Order: sequence, then C-alpha cells, then structure tokens
Amino acid sequence: MAVAYKQPAFREEIFSSGKKNCPDIYLCKYDLKNNASQCDKKSLITRIFYRSVSFFPIISWLPKYNFGECFISDIISGITTGILHVPQGIAYAKLSGVPAVYGLYVSFLAPFLYLFLGTSKHASLGSVSFIALMTGVTNEMIQEKYKIGISHQINNYPPNEEWKGNVTPIQITTSLTFAIGIILLTASILKLKVLTTYMPDSLIKGFTTGAAVHVVLSQLDDIFGVNIPRISGFGNVVLKTIALGKEILHVNYITLLSSIFTFVFLWLGDTFMTPFVKRKIGPKVIIPFEMIAMILFILISKYFNFHNNFNVSIVGEVSNTLPRPEIPIFLIIPDLIVNAVMISIVIMTVHLSMTKMLATNLNYEKELKAGQELYAISFSSIISSFFPVYPSALAIGRTMVLVSSGGKTQLTNFFTSLFLLFVILFIGPFLYDLPMCILSTIITFALRSIFKNLLTIKSVWKSSTFDGMIWIVSFLATVFTDIVYGLAISIIFALFTIILRTQKPKWSLLFPVTSNFILPVSEKRSKSMGDKIDDIGSWTTENEYYPLFAVHRFEGPLVFTNGDIYRDSCFDSMHELVERVRIKNSGNKNEESRFVSNIVLILDFSRITQIDLFGIKVLNEIITHASSLKIQLIVTSLNYSITKSFQKSNISTKGVPIYENVQKAINGIINFEYNLYTSPKDLYTKL
Repeated sequence: MAVAYKQPAFREEIFSSGKKNCPDIYLCKYDLKNNASQCDKKSLITRIFYRSVSFFPIISWLPKYNFGECFISDIISGITTGILHVPQGIAYAKLSGVPAVYGLYVSFLAPFLYLFLGTSKHASLGSVSFIALMTGVTNEMIQEKYKIGISHQINNYPPNEEWKGNVTPIQITTSLTFAIGIILLTASILKLKVLTTYMPDSLIKGFTTGAAVHVVLSQLDDIFGVNIPRISGFGNVVLKTIALGKEILHVNYITLLSSIFTFVFLWLGDTFMTPFVKRKIGPKVIIPFEMIAMILFILISKYFNFHNNFNVSIVGEVSNTLPRPEIPIFLIIPDLIVNAVMISIVIMTVHLSMTKMLATNLNYEKELKAGQELYAISFSSIISSFFPVYPSALAIGRTMVLVSSGGKTQLTNFFTSLFLLFVILFIGPFLYDLPMCILSTIITFALRSIFKNLLTIKSVWKSSTFDGMIWIVSFLATVFTDIVYGLAISIIFALFTIILRTQKPKWSLLFPVTSNFILPVSEKRSKSMGDKIDDIGSWTTENEYYPLFAVHRFEGPLVFTNGDIYRDSCFDSMHELVERVRIKNSGNKNEESRFVSNIVLILDFSRITQIDLFGIKVLNEIITHASSLKIQLIVTSLNYSITKSFQKSNISTKGVPIYENVQKAINGIINFEYNLYTSPKDLYTKL
C-alpha cells in the first residue's frame, strides 16, 4: 500500500535530557554581526576605537585598497560619473527652484561625504530628478505660505515673523536638507529601516512614473519659451496643462526648435551612437551626449546672442567659488516637516533597495551594512545642509553607469568630487549663455526610462492583482493630487492591501484520487468552496470500507481578521463530506456494501503561521460542530508557536489527534490503525 502524497515531516521540539547532576555550562553570546564574542572584555578605549572604525568604514577598507587592480578603474569610473553629474546637477537645480551653481555644489558634496561613511562600493549620490521635483514643490509651498516675492504692502507679517519676507529659495532647500538628515538619523537610531518594506516595487514604480509626469509638465514652459503662473497643490497637473494651453500661441520658436534639436540629438546618440561605440571600442566607454549638447548650445547662444536677440532664457551668472558654510533656518522646518518625511522615505527606500541589489549581484553583500548606510545618507544630508545645497539621493541611472564603467570601490566618489571641484572652479563661468530650454530638454529626456514603466502595467497585473492595483493607484494619486500627497495615498493604499490579503486567504479541500472518488455535490458549491482536486495520492486496497477523509488546507494566519473565513471554510468542508457519504449510500441498497459513514477531516496547519485568541475560539467552535456531525478531526503540521498556543488553551481536552504531518495522518487512516474517537498513542501525540 503506497501513498503518493509526500510532505516532509517537520516539528519543532524542545528536548530535555532529564539527567541530574549535570555540570553547569556557561553560554557566551556570539554577535554574528560583528563576528566577535561578547564575553571578550575590552577596554573602554578599545571599544571606542572599534566603534569609530565601524562608523567610518573608510578606515577599514582604505588600508586594504588594491591599487594595482582598482585604481585605474576607479579613476575612469569616477570621472565618467562626474561628467554625468554636471548636466544633471545644473538641470535638477532648476527643478528644485534654485540657481544652477547649487546643483554643482550638491554633486560635489554628496559623493565626497559618502566616501567616508558609506559601505556600498557602487552608489552615486547627488541630484535626482524626482527628489529635486519634490524639493521644488516644497520650495513653492513655502514661498506661497510666506508670500515671498510679493510686495511688503501686501505682506503684513507679525513683528516676530518679519524674517519670513527675507527667506530665499536656497535657504528653504538647505533647511529641508537638514530636516531630511535628522529624520534619516532618527530612522537609523530607532532601526526604522523596516518601514521601507511597506513600499513595494510596484508602489515605487507607480509613484516615480507619476512624479515624472509632474517633472515633464514643469519643464514645458521653458521648452516652449512661455511664462505660466506658479501652480502647486491638488490638481496642479490639470491646472498647469490649462495654463500652458492658454499660452501656446506665444511660443518662442527659437526656444522650441533648440529643444527639439536637443531631444533628437540625445535620442540619436542614445539609440544608435552609444551601442555602436560600445560594440567597436568597449562597453565601458560612455559618451556624454548631454555635455556635448550643452557645450554646443553655449557656443551657439553666445555667438547669436540668444538672450538679447531672441528673448531666450539663459542660466546667467554662475559663481566659480567654493560654497560658503551657512547655518540653516531652523524656524522653517515645522512648516516643511511633512514634505521632509515623505522625501526621506523615498530616499531611504531607493537607497537601501538599490545598494542591496548591487551588493548581492556583485558579491559583496557581507560588506554592506544597511544600518551604516542610513547613517551615511543621514550625516551626508546634515553636514551638507550647512552649505547652500538641496537634498541629494542615490541616482539609479548614474549608479548603473558607475557599475558599467568599471568602478571597483568607494574611491570612485573621490574622483567624482575632484572632477566636480575642477568644474566649479574653472568651468562654471562658461555656463552663463547656456539656454534654460536645453536643461529642460535634458531633464525630460532623462525620464524616458521611467516612462517605460507604463509598459509593465499589464505584466504586473497578471503576476499579482494587488501589485497591479498598487501601481495604478500610486500613479493616478501622484498625477492628479500632488507628489507629497500622492506618496502618502500610495503608502496608505499599500497598507490597506495587506489587510485585504489577510482577509481573503486561499483555502482548498483536497481529496484522495481513488475508485470511490465522488464528484462535488454541485459545481456552483465547488467554486464557492474553492474545492480543489489535487492528486494527493493514488493507492489501492482490497477493502473499500475505509473512512472518507479529506485535507483542509488554509493559507494565511488564523487571526481575528480572517477567523470567520476559516470557520466557514471548515464548516463547508464538513458538510461536503457528509453530503458525499449520503449520496454514496443512497445509491446502494445493500446495507453490507454501503460506504462506511466514518468521516475524517484533516486540518493541515503547514501554511498557518500564527494563531490568536480569536483563532483558538474558532477552533473550539469547529471541534464542537464536528462532534455534532460525528466527524473526527485531525490536526497536522503545527509549528512551535501554534503548539504553545494549543497547550495554553483548552483544545487539548477536546481529544483532537495531532500528527507531525499529513502523510502520517493519511497512513494512520488507510492502514486501519485509526478508530473513530480513539487516540492510539503510537499514532499521534495528544497535547
């Protein structure tokens, strides 16, 4: 007699030797994270030293740096990444609502500070499009709230709030950067990185795609060369679109043609030239088409005097000095704290997920410390906020370029900062004649990869309906409300789907495939019950008068949110078994050959992870109902925590057999070692 249903036996137990007079054994806790025994007594100075080393990872990895293998690769990769920083830093400074030179400061400071604190070998910190956009939204919000730019006859500030009229956009962004750093530091201390688990990939992609719509729309005024009023808040996408439509007849054609030419140039370079060069020369060669376009239009704009002759907006004066330290205005922080929290969540989620993925793919996950990464980005924000900057984050596109160009270690950040320092000191003044429409076009073109996420909606929905819903809700909420509120709505909806998933768990009733197999009572009932016929065994016996049994499998925790579903599914399963016996016996008038009326329902707990008081109550109701129908229940595959819950409850008095797994329970039934309402000790353990 063979049973085809195979399920590995698994039971967590606590063993006790029961021997007396055993020698005392002193256990020493071993810290797996630091690979050091906590029994080792170290002096205070030694502990401070090791703590300092762990806080500044550069102290540990720099002395071991392999110059022969890594130095040249890090130089090439660092400079290549630095070249990308220049156009992106300048362009995203515009997106943040501050002058272009501050984008260069961000690109210089962020990688330099991360060099000392970070543990990821491939992380390019600096300007990021959607973070810059969220910063710009915050900047506009504070300016509107403080009525900055409106004449003082209209602004009637109270005596203690006159300072609000003198706040500049860069002071707003530096205060925002400081607030983000404090929030990230708090998350580091309180170990709140777990919050990032509530932002699945579908949420991130839906949100960033929706944010990309805001980014593009915010650049269209410069691309078309028109002036539209500053609009923010709920429905700003619709309002900006209407405002842009009203100004479409006043397009500056020189600006529009320059934008179209730049976009086509970038597209041709990315689509045809880059693959061709990589095939001919090598995959590490990166052609900075954005930089080429900027240089080209600086020369054209200067030669034809675009600004004076054609009224084309240009970058203007760019300082060639290093940033001077300045204390943030802390009084602004209460007014922007909500936005700072939302931006911090995005920065933390993208950074941790991206660095973990790269460390896993490039085989240095043991060297990556998630907690230290939070410290790194938090202190990078706090320290840089004492200079004129806006919030920085890990840029996915630049990071992938850093990897593909051959970067080996964190030292790439040093060469990136060194290159940016050269640009700030010597190249900055040459950016004066750069048309703003070129920067807007570069920003828009850089978002092409994000908009490709729209093509993945169908596949995401097919893979998981809930993830598809999260993607769509995140996208629509971000587009039609606002970036900050869209993110809040997205997170709330993602949490709501978790509740929905626990309240709608899957369950199935599994039957043995035998010659006595009876079809479900009705097709409609079968669908409502989730009656799933799986081949859990093909076995034969000369005696067909065995008890009718089935396996009830429930996938999810047995807690108050879905206890009613579990109870109803068990009740339906019992009634189905009773009905099958009735149908079988009603067609057989010979009493001796009738199907035995003994019924056994196996409750498979292999996929139930936890149980609460309500779940215990539900089980008692199920046991009582089974007794009234003269159905024997068997419980299998309990984990340790549920076993403890059973022991502490009164379920142990109900005479319910407990088997290690489904296979042993079925063996007990089909081998006739099982008698109704009896409990042979050699078959099961009674709690």
